[in-house]
Amino acid sequence: MAELTLPRYIITQRCMSAGHRTAKKPVLIVPPASRSVWEQWRADKNVYEPLECKGVFEKWEYRFWAMACTGELTRASLIAECRGCGSIGSGDSSSRQLHFARGGCAKRLCAAYKLLLRDRVCVICNAKTSHTKWGVPMCGSTCEQAWCEVETCPKALHEALQLVGEG
Repeated sequence: MAELTLPRYIITQRCMSAGHRTAKKPVLIVPPASRSVWEQWRADKNVYEPLECKGVFEKWEYRFWAMACTGELTRASLIAECRGCGSIGSGDSSSRQLHFARGGCAKRLCAAYKLLLRDRVCVICNAKTSHTKWGVPMCGSTCEQAWCEVETCPKALHEALQLVGEG
C-alpha cells in the first residue's frame, strides 16, 4: 500500500478541537504621508496638464476645439480650430459658442464620440483602452498631450464623423 504523508498543519487542524489556534500577529503601523495619494501618484508619473486660461479657454473646451497659442496665452494670441469642421475660431469664447449654435458641430462630435466609446480604442494610437478624457477614449498622458497640442482631427475621429454624417 502507498504511504501518504500529510503536512503537520492538516493533522493539527483535524485532531485538535476547533483547529490550531496561533498567536495574534503584530500590526504594521504606517505613518501618514505628507502628500495625498493623488499628489503622490501625479509626482510619480508624468501627468500632462493642458493649458488653461480662465475666461479665455477652459480645459473642457479641448473636447470640441484644438487650441494653439502664439506666445503668452491671451485672447489675441489664441487660435482655436473646430474638431468637427476645421474652421478657425478666435480667442473670444462667445464666437466659439456662436459657431456651435450655427453649425451643429457639437452634436456631430458628441455622436462621433459615442461611436468611439463603443469601440474602446484610443483615438490617437488605436490601442485598446477603457480610460476617457473629456468623453473621448484616450489611453494615457502622451495621447492626451497629442490630442491637445498636435492632432486636430485624428483618423479615428475623422472616420467616426463620416459615419455620423452631416446630421
